[in-house]
Amino acid sequence: MKAMSEKRPSGYNPKQWAAVIYPTDKDLLISAGAGSGKTRTLSVRVKRIIEKGEVSPDSLLVLTFTDNAAHEMKERIVALFQEDEDPRIRALAVKMQSAHIQTFDSFCQYLVSTYAGRLGISSSVAVLDETIEKTKRNEFLDEVLRSWYEDDRKREALLKTLIKFNAKGDSETRAVLLDLDRKLNLLPLSSRAAFFSDYADAFLDEGEFSSWYDEYVEGMKDLLRQTLLKAKYIDIYESDEDDAQRTRVFSSPSFFQTPSYTAREGQCCAPLSEEISRLLSLSSERFVIEAKEDMESFSKKYHAPSKKTIFDPDDPCLPNYKKIFNVLKEPFTTQKALLRPLLFVGSKKEEYEKFLSFKDDIRVLLEIVEEMEGKLEEYKRTVNCFTFSDIASYALSLLRDPAYEDVAESIRSRFSYIMVDEYQDTNDSQEAFLDALIKPNKEGKRAHLFCVGDPKQAIYGFRNSNVKLFMARQESLEKNDPDSVIHMNNNYRSGKNLLGEINFLFRAYMSEEHGDVDYTEEEEQLRYDEDANPYAQNYPGFRISRLVSGPGDYEGMAPLDWEIKAIAQDIQKKVSDPSFTVYDLSGKENKIRRARFSDFAILCRVKSSFLRFQKSFIEFGIPLNIKVSSNLKELSCILTLESLVGLLVAIEKKNDADLPHLFASLSRSYLFEYPDEKVFSTLGEVQRSLKAKEEDPYRLIKEDPIYQKAWAFSQSHRQSDFPSLFRDLIQEFGVVSSLSRLGEIEDNVAKIESLYSLAVSESKMGEGIQDFASLFSSIKKYALPFESESSFAAENSVDLMTIHASKGLERKIVYMPVSQNAMAQGGGKSPDYAFSERFGVLLPNYFLPEDVPQKESPVGVCSLPYSLYRLQQSRHNVEEDEHVRLFYVAFTRAQNSLILVGDEGRGKPGDLYEALGYLPHHKEFEPSLLKKKEASGVFFKADLERYWDLVSRRDSLSSLKEGDFDTGHPEKDAGSYRCYLSLRREFLLTPLDRDIEDAFFGLEHCLFEEYRETVRKRAGDFDFLARIYSLKKGLGGRSFADLAPSFPGGEEALKEKLSDFADALIKMDGERLGVDLTQDEKKDSALAERKIAPAYLYSLAVCIDGVPYAYKTTYRSEGFSDHFELCFCSALPERRQGASDPSRIAPPLPKKRRSDGEIVFEAKASGRASKKLTPTDEENPAMRQILSYGTRLHRYMELVDFSTRDTSFIPNPEDRARIDAVLSLPFFKQINEFQIYREYGYFDPDKGTTGFIDLLLKKGDELFIIDYKTSDIDDPAYLEQLSSYRRNVCRLFHAEKERVRTFLLPLTGEAMQEVILG
Repeated sequence: MKAMSEKRPSGYNPKQWAAVIYPTDKDLLISAGAGSGKTRTLSVRVKRIIEKGEVSPDSLLVLTFTDNAAHEMKERIVALFQEDEDPRIRALAVKMQSAHIQTFDSFCQYLVSTYAGRLGISSSVAVLDETIEKTKRNEFLDEVLRSWYEDDRKREALLKTLIKFNAKGDSETRAVLLDLDRKLNLLPLSSRAAFFSDYADAFLDEGEFSSWYDEYVEGMKDLLRQTLLKAKYIDIYESDEDDAQRTRVFSSPSFFQTPSYTAREGQCCAPLSEEISRLLSLSSERFVIEAKEDMESFSKKYHAPSKKTIFDPDDPCLPNYKKIFNVLKEPFTTQKALLRPLLFVGSKKEEYEKFLSFKDDIRVLLEIVEEMEGKLEEYKRTVNCFTFSDIASYALSLLRDPAYEDVAESIRSRFSYIMVDEYQDTNDSQEAFLDALIKPNKEGKRAHLFCVGDPKQAIYGFRNSNVKLFMARQESLEKNDPDSVIHMNNNYRSGKNLLGEINFLFRAYMSEEHGDVDYTEEEEQLRYDEDANPYAQNYPGFRISRLVSGPGDYEGMAPLDWEIKAIAQDIQKKVSDPSFTVYDLSGKENKIRRARFSDFAILCRVKSSFLRFQKSFIEFGIPLNIKVSSNLKELSCILTLESLVGLLVAIEKKNDADLPHLFASLSRSYLFEYPDEKVFSTLGEVQRSLKAKEEDPYRLIKEDPIYQKAWAFSQSHRQSDFPSLFRDLIQEFGVVSSLSRLGEIEDNVAKIESLYSLAVSESKMGEGIQDFASLFSSIKKYALPFESESSFAAENSVDLMTIHASKGLERKIVYMPVSQNAMAQGGGKSPDYAFSERFGVLLPNYFLPEDVPQKESPVGVCSLPYSLYRLQQSRHNVEEDEHVRLFYVAFTRAQNSLILVGDEGRGKPGDLYEALGYLPHHKEFEPSLLKKKEASGVFFKADLERYWDLVSRRDSLSSLKEGDFDTGHPEKDAGSYRCYLSLRREFLLTPLDRDIEDAFFGLEHCLFEEYRETVRKRAGDFDFLARIYSLKKGLGGRSFADLAPSFPGGEEALKEKLSDFADALIKMDGERLGVDLTQDEKKDSALAERKIAPAYLYSLAVCIDGVPYAYKTTYRSEGFSDHFELCFCSALPERRQGASDPSRIAPPLPKKRRSDGEIVFEAKASGRASKKLTPTDEENPAMRQILSYGTRLHRYMELVDFSTRDTSFIPNPEDRARIDAVLSLPFFKQINEFQIYREYGYFDPDKGTTGFIDLLLKKGDELFIIDYKTSDIDDPAYLEQLSSYRRNVCRLFHAEKERVRTFLLPLTGEAMQEVILG
């Protein structure tokens, strides 16, 4: 990087500042690791180029990928201008408010709306709701299939195609067609056209097919090369007993040219090895023919090594020869032989003729998809709503279509500088859009790019992002100007030791072959900035650690259930332990503080386990911040709402035939709860009237209050727009307010809100209630994913989220449950098929030979391009690559520590279990520590030399990269290199790790001997400490009486020992032990002893992060504690709750009531009918404590069974006593005489607020409103709240206000007070 002349201010490292001041007349790409401040750098650069006049606000375009990211970035940039001391700069903040800082989608929509007239569409273009789009796609597919089945010619062609690739019914046919359509829509328009217009020219060219044939055979040869390599590996490894010599051979770049010892193998292995080498030299077609012959006659030509087949029967290497022979024969024998697919491959001509016969069948599939897309496109133009993909295509055409050349010139001339955040998430269409945007205009000028991203965090492949685009641009820029790419890898999020462990893991786990990034490159690894030193205070907790099960822990539990329990217990223990601390960068002075629930996060790959987490954490009393997604299922509230809409449609269309089933559904729903006798009586009478052919057989239903109310509602809303009608329908029939009868209020309300949003989308397209009813039906018919999110949040709560949702966030301590971070296993649809932009549509088992069993693997009998496609997928799996990057994102969210929860050996290759294999099973010493201790004679020289030798050997093995190998050797290729990596770990790195671990503990033993001596000198309690370490378990007692028997000589000897060092403790550890001594106690050792001794004994037995507290206090000042974190973890007891423990924290339970500011319908203003808190209240710690306490008691009152008044589920004795006192009031003895509604929810149409009444009771025509309170019961603000409750209850129950009484119930056991309202 060339030196910049402008002086760098404090707060920026050299690379950040170089990016800020980089010239605007050049393109720049920043590859920035996690926590490196890339978004801050982009924001500061925006401010600088605007204030310097290099770019105007109107000509700047800043693009990102999510609405939240765009909003936060604009806020950050505007704030930078507003905070400037110069009034001229502050004035620019107004212009920046209207600058184009937005998502790709919103910018494309802006362009399409602006130039809609030129595109032939309305300027009021809107985005088509995803659910509506999927529904219409399914409906139009049904229409097209129906038309094909009705046409004799088309039906014959379709059935012929489906039979050939084993389609089993319409559902599988539809699944394939919809999947094919989805994949086609992900392609750019130009690529998509090749499938529909000129498929034969694009994919059926004979010359192109010939190259595919050669490429496939070369792939099969690659498998043979790997076999030779593996045999050589075993040969050299088993023949050389010197570990150091093995390491030198395998870490040499000339490894592929190292001769094997085939001469010693005699005629048993050499012929087979030579035959493989001969096959590799053959042409493609010749290779196929002779490889088949070898497989068919293998047992006749080659024999396994035995004493009869080697030169020397007494050769001790015979077992090695057998191993080598078994490796060499793998490609030719067994059902899963590597070369077995070749048995079904013919010559080039034969394979091409087979491939050509696919043409008609593929054409059938594509014609159906094309017809469906045509109908969908016509619909979208009619309603003037388009998908984001459509809008992006329109925007791209404005820049590339010659018909819009003047428009493209105008757009390019307007924007002179384009900045892209999270550039690694771009897809092919967005990249094409950027390239079109920066093309030179007629004056030869063009916009320049400033792109920021991190390829290691590219995790949106399911949205079609392509990390290769980032790498291609990086390579292109570096080739022309190395300074045009800046690598920012200083991490300001995580502690130094944690970064070291993350680097250790990903140096082994992430590579170009496994994650698309070579993490061994220095510029990719995260680096702790020693100059900035954000974690300046000494803190031992930075690390990756494990929580694993012990013997019998599972007790029939599923792995996930154990992991949830282990996480909950660990969080509870850490928060309850006053000695457990976290490092908080936001702290002003002492940044090390006690842990809070909000310091923790749990990351999972998917949401499927979230409800199980929620249930378990409620039992543990741990507040959880969670968003639970659930599909639209057969829930009572949804079925009821569907029936209400259906009834209105039936009334509007005068379709009386639908009335019986609608009446049956509604009358028995939670809204009306008719007794079965009445429902059956009414329906029976209708049935009788139908048989009798009476004039109006549905008369009884029409006279029922349900129909009458619906008819009146229909008449009064004839002129209403659909969203208003839908909102009023919910309100009028109490769909929300009656949910307390069902439970799960939050989830049901969330679903209703999602349906309301859908109604708004339908209305924008000019559709009404009948269309909505049809949509409702289609969502269920096609089982479409229609998700709603329910938020459960509490102040100071643990975050549970997906890894994708965590991107950009950070927490002190992060847990990853192993069972919930498995790689998604792609479930192939049946019938199987493949889709490739390169190969086209591939049908796998079209040419199944008659003599091959149907159960044979399709890959073994499919067309050659299909086999080539699968072979390429197996060699470079895109999903596995993204999974590696997903782990990187998860690991780098942690500031202090990352905890992996679960056992090894319970998962599948490619998931988190694979990553566990790369975790260090030892700790490396800092070289400075070893040199210091070596100089003082702590270590045995031989032990230290052995440790250094082992570490050096491992480093030499780990440093070898693919590019280091010599070229030009027949065994050298990418596949062989991958094989080399796998074998190197199996044969060398794993045994080396074990040896290093042994050497490490040998040195650590020497350090521990020094440590024990230091403790003896400082505390005079060596005997007791040694006794503790000699016990592997059983020291759970915390009191003096519990610990004394463990001390040699018993209680009296221990008391005598304690008196000797009480004064020393006062000087050394009084404060650290949490002992608050008075002045008198500091002067009198006898008084001090009574306080200090229990705390001291407690500290000796307790582990903090697996380290004895006594060790921490002794060695903390020297900074060595991180080297002992794993030493005594299993030898020391875990802390148990006991009489002398500090008071256990009782966390608030999650509040399932809706929070302030949360609204039901977007058309109304937000708010809630409740007492408002002032900012002073919210800042007051005492007030916050009261609110937390009140939330907890409210939750208990919501859960308790009034009939039994059983409170045994309440964990805190004090809370339980309070609730018992409340339930003993006379009022609750007669409560079962009432109809009970807890957490009764309603929507107030007058004020646009939602409200929840703690307890609502109904008896006859009287209603009782009871509001629970824990403090300020005389506060006049409650009058307004109770008035709001009464007004809405009167409206909903059609009650006179005189019949509604209001009460305040103190949750303190005091008498309930009636509040008389005017």
